[in-house]
Amino acid sequence: SSRILSRPLWPALDWVRQSLENCYQILGIHPTASAAEIKRAYRKKAKELHPDTADTNALSKEQTEAFHRLVQAYEILSDFQRRFQ
Repeated sequence: SSRILSRPLWPALDWVRQSLENCYQILGIHPTASAAEIKRAYRKKAKELHPDTADTNALSKEQTEAFHRLVQAYEILSDFQRRFQ
C-alpha cells in the first residue's frame, strides 16, 4: 500500500482537469457556468443531435458519437461532486 501512496498524483489530476475542460467545450459553456446554464446548454445541443429530433433522417456515425459525448459531458458536469473533485 505504501507504493500506491508514493506515486505522484499530478498526471491523474491533469487528466481530470483536461477531461473537465473538454466537457465544457462540448457543451459550449464557461467553467463558471451555473447548474441552470449547464442544463440549458445540454438541452439545446441535445435537440440538435438527438436521433429522434435531429433534422436529418439518417444520422451519421459522427453525429451519434457526438450525441453520446454530449450525454457523458452533461452527466459529469451536472453531478456537483464529480464536477468539483
